[in-house]
Amino acid sequence: MGFALIGLAVGTAEGVQAMLIYMAIYVTMNVGTFAFILSMERDGRPVTDIASLNQFSKSER
Repeated sequence: MGFALIGLAVGTAEGVQAMLIYMAIYVTMNVGTFAFILSMERDGRPVTDIASLNQFSKSER
């Protein structure tokens, strides 16, 4: 959030534009990250708790 506030603190049109671009990228990345987490499955079932991810990278398929 500090980077967005720097754009506002500058007080110019370019600062506001940079803040809006930063916020658009930030929101897109957060939505994408949470969408990926919600789409994870283990053995055909959705992952609902952190324990389901135990040895997720070691599964053989």
